Amino acid sequence: METISSTVPLTERSYQGLSVTESAALLRRSIFVEQQCMRICAAWLLEAPAYEDKYVLGYHLWDHAEHVQWMRERLHELRGGHAEADIAPALKFALDEALHARDVTELVAGLYGGVKRALLRAYREHVRMADPAANAGEIRILQRMIPDLEKHLRWSEEILERCPTGGNVAAPWQLYLEYLLSRAGGIHGTFPVSMMPAKERPHAHMVRRSAELKFDSRIARKPLAKYEERESMPHEQSVKEQFAVFFNELWAVGLLASVIVDSWDAGCPWEFHYDMAHHCWDELRHSQFGAIRLKELGEEPSRADTFFFDQSQNWPFLHRLVYLTRDLEVFFMKRKSPRFLKYQQEGDGRSMIFADADWSDEINHVRYGTKWSEYFLKDDARTAEDIKEEIRSFIARQQAEAGVTKTDIPF
Repeated sequence: METISSTVPLTERSYQGLSVTESAALLRRSIFVEQQCMRICAAWLLEAPAYEDKYVLGYHLWDHAEHVQWMRERLHELRGGHAEADIAPALKFALDEALHARDVTELVAGLYGGVKRALLRAYREHVRMADPAANAGEIRILQRMIPDLEKHLRWSEEILERCPTGGNVAAPWQLYLEYLLSRAGGIHGTFPVSMMPAKERPHAHMVRRSAELKFDSRIARKPLAKYEERESMPHEQSVKEQFAVFFNELWAVGLLASVIVDSWDAGCPWEFHYDMAHHCWDELRHSQFGAIRLKELGEEPSRADTFFFDQSQNWPFLHRLVYLTRDLEVFFMKRKSPRFLKYQQEGDGRSMIFADADWSDEINHVRYGTKWSEYFLKDDARTAEDIKEEIRSFIARQQAEAGVTKTDIPF
């Protein structure tokens, strides 16, 4: 049987199309690259200082999760085997390295200009090689993913254009990642493996999962108005304060990003990472609701209270997940319906739209928390209630060590 050639263009053939084995091999490598892009986007949701960049990275995280889901479903249909079992170490090393940019500009130059541009070329080549009938399932998926990557690259080009040096300072990092991909035979392993001498790493910087949710100088870390205070304010001021709270849901984005990163190598099923990516995207959109509405009301986002994120970062990821989905979101759920009805009564349709979407999303998040806490506690002597008690003991110890008592923790 003819196989995928080690050169591009591929070996001259007397026919068009890919066998099941060939197409599955391309999908396995594509799945791996997209999954690693998820992990890197999650880590940089914590690192990126500008909230606008966090929003874009969160949308891209969800794009990658959807791509992986579509390809995994197709791989199953193709009898394609385990998605990660035969990934070349050189490809894994290249994607591991892509995390370790020194700043957002270098991340964009490397991950986007280097890795995602190569991924886009690989997808276009996959379409070119495929037969419209025999490989129709793969073509359909690829034609849905290609526009997403094109959009990602347009954003990256805008970032580099805004950079004072035009991204030139980050160019060595992009070249380094391109070199590492060449050592792996390219995204799909269809290029000749580079035999060039090892290329020196441009710098020694390593990204460790941050225990801090970073912001730029526009965002002050200060408390927001309490619920009772907001409810007693005149409508317009109450709306502004409530959408400042929406903007502040970046703390939940950060918490979920930390769960995604910390759980990545814990043997969790793919469906867990997919649900966490969806949950993270939802919380990011809620923060975006806040930024949009505040600007419509003549204000810029300016405050963040990351208390819930900060206190949870040394807890196991299971405890962080239970804390968010089965403590905090359950507690705040009772405020959703009255808020929606209040906006409706005030004739504030714009605020009502955002409150309605938030309400629906949070119901799904509680479902995620129940589903996955039950999964992780299977064959565990503890229950979710025991995990909640452990969380309370963590908080009590933290407060005792800090010499403070915070009485407005919502449980």
